[in-house]
Amino acid sequence: IVGYDENDVYLHTSPLCHIGGISSALAVLMVGGCHVMIPKFEAKTAVETIRKHNVSALITVPAIMSDLITSHRMGKYSETFTSVTKILNGGGGLSAELTKEAVRIFPRAKLISAYGMTEACSSITFLRLYDPTQGLGLLMGGGGSCVGKAAPHVELKVDSGGRILMRGPHAMSGYLGIQGSSSSAADRWIDTGDIGRIDGDGNLWLVGRAKGKIKSGGENIYPEEV
Repeated sequence: IVGYDENDVYLHTSPLCHIGGISSALAVLMVGGCHVMIPKFEAKTAVETIRKHNVSALITVPAIMSDLITSHRMGKYSETFTSVTKILNGGGGLSAELTKEAVRIFPRAKLISAYGMTEACSSITFLRLYDPTQGLGLLMGGGGSCVGKAAPHVELKVDSGGRILMRGPHAMSGYLGIQGSSSSAADRWIDTGDIGRIDGDGNLWLVGRAKGKIKSGGENIYPEEV
């Protein structure tokens, strides 16, 4: 999906103890890419490292992307980061404003957002936010936030209660020491804990967290919708 290759210079912005950090690191390692490590993420250091090593790929979460944009602005850099061609965002969706600012300072980068969870060994769906050859790819609409289509080898379904279930060869088999924790049944479907829907084009839309549901006047209300 992201398209890492042996020519990539990958900047580690996420710790290797995090599923996003280790899964992307392994993907780059498997294709023979170059890894650039920094002691811990600090926006100023990351910006300087991108410039110094001609970094081509990195992963972000919304807070990291915001910090990178702010650091670039505060540093009064006149140039954009044209060496960066691949950015994978996770841990929450990027707002339209953050996406536009990211495109401005990373004009050659393919920007992809992933929805996932540790139990699924990271990504469940992918959504193209921007591609230099195609422009912005944001999906807007009522009834939630679009997180794109299922990753290869991932199956998705929404049960009668609106819960999003997933399964795939890379998903966990269960929580250690907790019997019956792996799935809704013996078929190995994992409950993500999220409420959503799948549209006619196969895109998954998130409505809210199942635990955050409020019943009022006989209706189900999710804080994210208010």
